[in-house]
Amino acid sequence: MAQRVFISSTSIDLQDYRQAVFRAIQGLGGYADDMIFWSADDRDGTTVSTDRVRQSDVVILLVAHRYGYVPDGSPYSVTELEFRAARDANVPVLAFLVDEDLPWPPRFVEHDRATELARFKATIDKQVTRRTFSSADQLTALVTQSLVALANRPPSRSRAGVSFTGSARLISPAGALRTTPDADVRIGAAEDGLHCVLEVRRGTNVASLVASIANAVARPGVEPPVAILQTFQQAIEQHSRQVWAGERILPVTMLDGTRRDMFVARSTLGTLFRPLFAEILDSRPPRATNAARRRDATVAPARVGSPGTNAAALTGDASSPVIKALQSVGGQNRFLGIALDDGSVHSVGVQSDGWVEWRSFLFESLADNFPEARFALRHRGRSRATVDGAIADYVPTIEQEASRVAGDDGHVEIDTIFQLERRDVGRMLLAIATLVSDSHAQGRIHGDLKPTNIVLTPGRPTLIDDFDLKTGDVAPGWTPDWSSPEQVLGNPIAPSTDIYPLGVMVVRLLGGRLVGEVRKFKTAPLADGRDEFDVFYDPFIHVDPKQAVMTNAGLSAWLAFGRACLTFNPDQRVHSAARFVDRLAALLEEHPLQGRVDVSIPGKLTVARLPDGSQRVVRLIDDSPRPSPQPVAGPWDTRSAAGPRSPVAG
Repeated sequence: MAQRVFISSTSIDLQDYRQAVFRAIQGLGGYADDMIFWSADDRDGTTVSTDRVRQSDVVILLVAHRYGYVPDGSPYSVTELEFRAARDANVPVLAFLVDEDLPWPPRFVEHDRATELARFKATIDKQVTRRTFSSADQLTALVTQSLVALANRPPSRSRAGVSFTGSARLISPAGALRTTPDADVRIGAAEDGLHCVLEVRRGTNVASLVASIANAVARPGVEPPVAILQTFQQAIEQHSRQVWAGERILPVTMLDGTRRDMFVARSTLGTLFRPLFAEILDSRPPRATNAARRRDATVAPARVGSPGTNAAALTGDASSPVIKALQSVGGQNRFLGIALDDGSVHSVGVQSDGWVEWRSFLFESLADNFPEARFALRHRGRSRATVDGAIADYVPTIEQEASRVAGDDGHVEIDTIFQLERRDVGRMLLAIATLVSDSHAQGRIHGDLKPTNIVLTPGRPTLIDDFDLKTGDVAPGWTPDWSSPEQVLGNPIAPSTDIYPLGVMVVRLLGGRLVGEVRKFKTAPLADGRDEFDVFYDPFIHVDPKQAVMTNAGLSAWLAFGRACLTFNPDQRVHSAARFVDRLAALLEEHPLQGRVDVSIPGKLTVARLPDGSQRVVRLIDDSPRPSPQPVAGPWDTRSAAGPRSPVAG
């Protein structure tokens, strides 16, 4: 049984019985969520306990002769609030009431709350089937029996309308990052509409250490000191929670001048995420390689803001990069910040001597931008798709499939390919070019236009990380394979400078590649030592005829348009974004694109329990800094291989 079990009861009168429940849970390999192991929290106790109830797999409720503490303004005691929270969140409640004939210490009988207690017991009797106990040993046996029966019972339908077997990842509110080193936190919606969850791992796994100690003291014919070792492990894990919980909780200065405490991810935005339009135009795997990321990175530091400092000096993390300036380098100098008060997410970075907000984090939506797209599901290990459908039906379909194939650990071994019509990708490029044209009409030149600086936000695409230049300026940076020749040379720019990367996007749209003469340019040495780059001189565009993106006559017109956007001399290039928009719109109408573009969304799928108690399929984004040591099973370890992961296991 790999479950998280919440123990709910009044405290001072039932300590021995709570220990009996704890022993039963541990004996089955579960994780007992007992208040004695909780860390300090800036929220009130009732909020903390009810949140933990909603994140649990089952609640053990013990009731004797005390109704318990009633918070100010509440009609119910904390124990009853926990019961009600479990029922509202569809978390099973196993209730155990003390035998009325069992002698009970008078000091633990709450006479002035007898009416409320009687009403509470009546509510329990109406909603669940309860058992009575008259000793700690009997309670241990009853709890063990009930948990086993629950584990073997067919699952009830979750709030989301889908039944899942096996364990589920527990999704914590952002505030839990203050007190829990390891947590899974929902940060928003993934590109495919599933919940996007960040895996935060800051703790230390001591299971292998304890197992080594157990093996070291083991002797033939002598039982190892299981109880002592378990107590030792719990104490070390509790210490680890306290030591690691505050790591990377940092004050961030917001754009409005206020300061907020945030958890700042270890990995940069460019490592955690890659914009959707880059995936659509690129045939590389879903997660770009480091080399691919370098191709999308602006290679000269932007001249904005004050000189930066080493992020390691602010966080104590020696793996953090030196931030020279807060500006576009393909997301490699900015990080995901999660506000601890409300869970909002932001793009943050180091500027001058502290962390600052760059902007709110922008989420992307495939369905909003490509409503006609379709999907195909393939169970891992099978060569053909098993289910397909319209993108509007994707979320309920993937959850229905997961209810059948999710493993005992909750992992969902399903791959998804989203199928976009190439003509719809062309229309998206037209919408992007229209944004560029609107910006040019206001006298602004982007200066760092590329797919990784295009975010397909719900409603319409958004251009990010522009240099905010005007005609005659010299760009402070440039991107290999995307920036125009004059920008690489450090010459003054014009609106046609933004046309060059739009032309490269046309080439990607056609599934083509540039061929022809290249010229080598010497530049100032970069951080990685490179100082020479190849730039095409009036390139040709090669498109594999097997791709059949359109008729041959139409392809000639498209290739001529692409070449006109990529001339070495900016004066001979398509001179304005408005002209680009007009010509692209005409081509899409006169020579429609054919075929489709297949896209994968990165991130592992797993079943998770959200803070409201519902179970859903979520997409995991991993922020683990290093591989975690694997527990080594010792002769004393009675847990099954599928037992619970330690709350501080990496």
